[in-house]
Amino acid sequence: MCPPPTPARKNLIMSIHPTRPAIAANALTFTWPDGTPVIASATFALDGGATGLVGTNGSGKSTLLRLLAGRLAPTSGSVYHSGHLAYLPQDITLDAGATVAEVLGVAQILGALDRIEAGETEESWYGIVGEDWDIETRTMAALTTVGLARLATPGEVDAAGRSEAGAIGRSLARSDVRAVRDLLHRPVGTVSGGEATALGLAARLLERPDVLLLDEPTNNLDRSGRERVHALVREWRSGTLVVVSHYRELLELVNQIAELRAGTLTLYGGGWSAYRDAVEGEQAAARAVLRTAKSAARREQREQREAETKLARRRREGKTARAESRFPKIVANTRRREAEVSAGKLRGIHEDRLAAARAHVEEAEAAVRDDASIRIDLPATAVPAGRTVLELQGVRLPFGTHGVCLTEAPVDAPSVDPAIQEREPTATHAIPAHAHGTIGANCPPGAHSGAHAAPDTDATLRNHEPHGRADRPTTAGHRTRTQLGIDLTIQGPEHIVLTGANGTGKTTLLNVIVGSEEPLAGRVRRAVPVGLLPQRLDGLDDSMSVLANVRRAAPEASPQAIRAALARFLFRGEDVERPAATLSGGERFRASLAAILLAEPAPQLLILDEPTNSLDVPSVAGLVSALECYRGALIVASHDWTFLRECHPTRWLTLDDGEARRPSM
Repeated sequence: MCPPPTPARKNLIMSIHPTRPAIAANALTFTWPDGTPVIASATFALDGGATGLVGTNGSGKSTLLRLLAGRLAPTSGSVYHSGHLAYLPQDITLDAGATVAEVLGVAQILGALDRIEAGETEESWYGIVGEDWDIETRTMAALTTVGLARLATPGEVDAAGRSEAGAIGRSLARSDVRAVRDLLHRPVGTVSGGEATALGLAARLLERPDVLLLDEPTNNLDRSGRERVHALVREWRSGTLVVVSHYRELLELVNQIAELRAGTLTLYGGGWSAYRDAVEGEQAAARAVLRTAKSAARREQREQREAETKLARRRREGKTARAESRFPKIVANTRRREAEVSAGKLRGIHEDRLAAARAHVEEAEAAVRDDASIRIDLPATAVPAGRTVLELQGVRLPFGTHGVCLTEAPVDAPSVDPAIQEREPTATHAIPAHAHGTIGANCPPGAHSGAHAAPDTDATLRNHEPHGRADRPTTAGHRTRTQLGIDLTIQGPEHIVLTGANGTGKTTLLNVIVGSEEPLAGRVRRAVPVGLLPQRLDGLDDSMSVLANVRRAAPEASPQAIRAALARFLFRGEDVERPAATLSGGERFRASLAAILLAEPAPQLLILDEPTNSLDVPSVAGLVSALECYRGALIVASHDWTFLRECHPTRWLTLDDGEARRPSM
């Protein structure tokens, strides 16, 4: 049952009978203190299964989840749920000094079990344990479910003085209870965002909730972690699951989609594809209604003009008749007054009909979504097929023990089950990429789309093993790893995908390529201008306008030229004068992308580091549209497989610990 409400929320959140919908809202309304509306009198019921909550950035998805979880009080209306509710927020902060057990919420129970096993018989210890005698087994199951594999542990320290990441998965593989206890009493240390999310999810699963609310649970997770979340959603059977996400792979697995748009929640049966098809059908109908409404408005406007022309002609004829004295003055004046009254009534009728037609047009326009795409010609980014773009020779990253493995994959993306990937390593070898460019429908002539060309490229990526094997047995019987050097040559407009588990150094490698970090050893040669779009989008000056930020990157360009280019990035009119601090997430992304692509000199090697992490689906579509018009070489690091397919990669690179694996889709 839900916890007791605070006085301000009394009667707003109540438990209901389990046979009723697991979570429901009645006339739910929420407005921020500054008057900004978020939810407008929403009434809905979610009665079991998995629901995907979608909407554009800033539409209020996280706010709605907080309302359902009881973390926010509604402005009006009410929320109901049955059974126990658990909520995982989007941003989780862990106390570095806390133990794994404390983070998972099982420390008190474990402490009581320790006391009982030590022979203490106080009734209070049994009361704390309650029905949770199997807490270790359930904790192991929860950690395994979320695929938690890397936490900071006391252990080997590399040359940079960093603790080598330990594997919880290896500890869980042990059968003895003491090993599990040791794991749960281990301090979590400083964990990554993905690991914090995994720990938080495991803690919620241990609560055995009837209603589970997850806000962007795959953010910061690597491919393995996302597969675990996908499995959780796919196999959800007990109660109601509501998950906020913009990853289409995950949304395909839910039973229904709930779209939050303009403060209204609309339910669609099925997963993402069914939702997309339904919306496309609605939009086709809405566009047809808009065309009809515009046609009716034009007809009313034409009829009004014709009526005004007739009235003007009659006024002229009446004036001429009075001047020629065809009628007595009293009769002429009476007819004139009657004509004016009749004309006024007719004019009023036409004005009312035209106003109604225009209102119908406005209503129809509101139902049609703005699906404008980024379309821009970027000739300065073009790279000839034979030109060398980047060379890495024997590069060792500033920390870690990781090397890069390249395995052959079809241009249309490989497809291997992740389980097979783990048990069937393949040989590492160089791949010449052969592909042909095509002209994209949304791009100016000459822009590349589809499978981008890298003809006859001698593009290789090799592992250097300066001490023989990457893993060498020591006298103590353990294995130590020697970092692998990286050789990489990129020629022509290749599209390269960089994948790998969290913590393997993808961002570090990209920073080394750009030059913001120095390698421990080796040589980096950049033969063309390089542009990096970082994960955090912190390249804009918040005190400056969108226009000023782009001018800072292209100081020689005229304001008029930049305004025209920004219009292609959907910043029109006064929007270019808005301070960067006021931009929404999607707008900030477009402004950051514009500042990079419109820079002088133009980037002929574009690097994107997890570009879709915080983007809604329309913003991802805008990025794909822009990349279709980009003519240079591209390196993308991402765990979003759907987006990576849309980048039309010519090569797939995997950054790991030196063991070659096939990338999986």
